[in-house]
This record gives sequence, C-alpha cells and structure tokens, in this order.
Amino acid sequence: MKVIRTRLLLILAVSLVILAGYGCSEEELIEPDPPVDPVWERIQGIESGAVSDMQFDSQDNLFVLLDSDRKWLYHSPDYGNTWAVTDSVSIDTTYTGRISSFCFHGDNLLAGTREGKLFISDDGGNTFNLLDSIGSSQMMDIRHMATAPNGNIYAAVYGHAIYRSEDGGQSWESSGSSIENKDFTSIEVDSNGRIYLGCWAGDSYRSTDNAQTWEPLEKIEDYELATITSMEKEGNDLLVCGFTEGFAIYRGDSNWVIKNAGFPGGNSDLRCMGLTSDGTLYVGTIYDGVYRTNWDEWVWRPVNDGLALMELKIISLAIDMNDRIYIGTVDNGIWHSIW
Repeated sequence: MKVIRTRLLLILAVSLVILAGYGCSEEELIEPDPPVDPVWERIQGIESGAVSDMQFDSQDNLFVLLDSDRKWLYHSPDYGNTWAVTDSVSIDTTYTGRISSFCFHGDNLLAGTREGKLFISDDGGNTFNLLDSIGSSQMMDIRHMATAPNGNIYAAVYGHAIYRSEDGGQSWESSGSSIENKDFTSIEVDSNGRIYLGCWAGDSYRSTDNAQTWEPLEKIEDYELATITSMEKEGNDLLVCGFTEGFAIYRGDSNWVIKNAGFPGGNSDLRCMGLTSDGTLYVGTIYDGVYRTNWDEWVWRPVNDGLALMELKIISLAIDMNDRIYIGTVDNGIWHSIW
C-alpha cells in the first residue's frame, strides 16, 4: 500500500509540474472549446411566410416571392439590408392577380400569375404592364418561367402546356405538343437551349427543339413517385435534380443515378439548389439544412453552423455575384452565408 501511495504522489507531483510549465490551470484544461463561428445570418425585413422563390437580377438586386403575399414581389438593392415592394400585377381596379412565378429577360422582369396573366416591367418592378393571357379556361396557373440563351422565354402552365415567346414576352404560343395533366415543379434551360422539366410524381422531360416536342426521361428507379423539386444543368452531358428523397444525376440517355452519400440516413428531402462560379453545388432541404458538393464529385457535406435545423424548412435558394448563398424558408425568413 505504501508503494502505491508513493507512486500516486509522484504522478500527482509530475502532473503539477507539467501544468506549471505550460502555464495552465486545471480549470483551463477542462474548459470546452469555444463555439464555432456561425456561417449563416438571418436577414431582417422578411420575417414570416413561405419564401417560395428568390432570384437576383443582372444588377444583383434580390427579388423575392412570398406565398402569403402574391400581389407583388419584395426586392432589395443591398442584399437584404432594405426592402421595398414592386408594383402589383393588376390591370385596373377590378383585377389584382396573384404571382406564381417570375424570371428576367435582359433588364426586363416578367411575372406570371395564377390567373394566366403575364406582366412585364422595364424599370425594376416599379411598374408592371400586362403582356398576354395564356392557358386554358381550367388550367391557367403559370407555375414556372425561364429564359433561354437565344432569348426565348418559356412559361409552364399547370396541367396544360409549355408556352413560348420569341419576342421578349410580347406574344406567346403553345408548344407543338402538350404535356397535359402534369404538375410542373421545375424548369431548366441549358447553354445550348435544351429545356428540361421536372414534375410531380417523378416525371421529367426534355426538348431539343424550342419546346416543339418533348421526350420523356426515365423515372428515378425505386423512387418512381418522388417529386422532382429542382434541376440544374452544367456542360453538355449532365443534368442533375433534387427530389423528395435526395439527389440524382442523368447522363445523356442513361437512367437517373442516385447520389446521396453524406446525407443523414442516406437521403434527404431536397427542395432547391444553386451552382456557384467555382463549381460548388448547394442544396436546401426540409429539416436537414444546407449541403454542398463539388460538381461531379457528389459527396455531400453539411454547411449548417448557425442554423436551427429542426425549425428550418428550406424551399428556395439564390446565389449573388459574390457567390454568397441565400436560403428562403417557411416562416423563418431569409438567411445568407457569411463569407
């Protein structure tokens, strides 16, 4: 017993010498690491409601569509420090529409409504003027809009067809073949003018002739009923999509291939995505926060310091000219990355 006590005293003495040599107290040794600096900050001014879409114009002004207030768009000229609203989409005092989608064509802002009306603004949203009416008497909701490199503008009408304008939105015509009874959930136009559509219940389509004809793509195997929520195209051979069970890629005429490595539990409910200038792809999810991967690597890593994930349903994402990421949520406003 004496030998054991002697050894314990020696160990204690050596430990005290080491502590003194390094100038550390016992309390300092057990002090936890300082918290990690957050990489996300909440923007003030958009406090509640579902942020269903966000886009930057050519001058890096941020435009936001709130699901709870669709008479106009909110916009900020200074990355969310101050906010204003655009003109309402109205014809006269008897009609005020509800915006479903918007896009930019050069310096012009176009907005489509749930009532099938198309409006244009050439002054950053200060005034909207009626362009045209599209859709059928039963199917009028203009769910998505996109501009092609050749200047064509495409508008997807829920359950009915894709419409095309070749004159900056002044006139519209239905595409050559209708894709009826479809709930269009995303539209993407690549650098060569090919158009891709994602739909509810797993359908997706491609057009290589300015929306004259549509070719159905294969469904995502084992997830045939999953909804495609967002699409992105880079280069000539690779289309990617987020869907309600994760992420998939599509090369040429092959099948969709799931790439979910890194997501918690092996999958995630993806709702939006965006690609930075250096080839980093960011996705926003329901309750799992933000993830990123390098293009063509497809190993996902979380970027969530500063976010309360269990409260965050991310449904929209935008990227400014400085490659900062902006995420729009359901009832938790807009957040932007701090880098």
